[in-house]
Amino acid sequence: MAWRRSLCTSAVLIGAILGTTGTASADPVTTLDPATTLGGGELPCFGQVKAFYDPARDFFGDQVMWIRAELTSLAVGSSSCGLNATVSWRNLDAGTSGVTRPIPLGDDGSHNALWVPINTSRTPGRIEVTTDTDQPHLPGHGSFVIPG
Repeated sequence: MAWRRSLCTSAVLIGAILGTTGTASADPVTTLDPATTLGGGELPCFGQVKAFYDPARDFFGDQVMWIRAELTSLAVGSSSCGLNATVSWRNLDAGTSGVTRPIPLGDDGSHNALWVPINTSRTPGRIEVTTDTDQPHLPGHGSFVIPG
């Protein structure tokens, strides 16, 4: 009898979880492929520059993408690791494009680095982005849509 009660409880919990995940927002968060990179400072230092776009998370009214470095240093007693990132973007619908100035990113390993807002196209449309760094790296790529 106890196993039936736990089976029934499990079914209710699974149904509740599936029911809540099925009602996702109309504009989901877009996670972009990260740039994999070495970092500057204490070597060996390596990691990723991660990026995402969330239409519900603007920055003072502007639609932005967000980036941060997640870097790890293997040196004992390491204090920090950093790099400069640039983001190239192209609005496929409007035909506009641009490149950011170098953005200093770092990670001291004791806590997560902050997400940094990046202005891309201010015009609605399909946006393609490439994330590069000033260190040896494999670029990050992705696309998202700025709603009209």
